[in-house]
Amino acid sequence: MTGTQQEIMDLRALNLTPKQIARKLGMKVSSVNAAIQNQAQQTTLDKKESEDRIQNSENSTHKGIQF
Repeated sequence: MTGTQQEIMDLRALNLTPKQIARKLGMKVSSVNAAIQNQAQQTTLDKKESEDRIQNSENSTHKGIQF
């Protein structure tokens, strides 16, 4: 994550709107919205990868054991 992306997320955490963030950082609202959307997508991907690793770990732990 770049410094600007982090700054956007920090300001978002303070409940600033994309318009307020854009004004504060001297950016276009569309750029702020894109950064927020990209971060949300990355978070979703990270969560999915984490769930997959947990599932794979559980499967390998139980491999060869019959219940």
